[in-house]
Amino acid sequence: MIYQGHSHSTLRQYHFRIENQNSLGFKPNSRIVQKMSDEEISNMISNIPDEVIDYLVQQRRRERDLKIEKEVIRKRLKRVQDMMQLLEGRDDGITCTISAGNVYQMSTVQQVRDNLAANLSSTMVDFVKAHRKLLRLQSDIRQDMETVWHNVNSIETA
Repeated sequence: MIYQGHSHSTLRQYHFRIENQNSLGFKPNSRIVQKMSDEEISNMISNIPDEVIDYLVQQRRRERDLKIEKEVIRKRLKRVQDMMQLLEGRDDGITCTISAGNVYQMSTVQQVRDNLAANLSSTMVDFVKAHRKLLRLQSDIRQDMETVWHNVNSIETA
């Protein structure tokens, strides 16, 4: 993230590029921006209180963490699905050896399949929860950014 390790004065001096999304991840209304110079936009940004910038940066960090969490859970889901695919077409009564680290255990295909299905179910619940949290946070960030830009625009035009 751009803000990590930077002071507030550095953040305020950062040059926001009009053509691309700014570092907070929000693209201001393009009709308004086209009528404004880079200096005017920088002045608008500098009018945003430090607490608001801190809050927005914190929200982006939370978003990044949730994306990482969701990706880890997605990989877990894929791994369990791959293991279940290995068991397809096998007789339920066949014995097999399963291992975790240096621990080996004898089991039947049916028991392994049941355990994997339970694992898949609980992992899917975790994935859905992480996805919903991420969607809710992204919606909140979008609304917060719109509010900030609206307030900054109304102050500048007043």
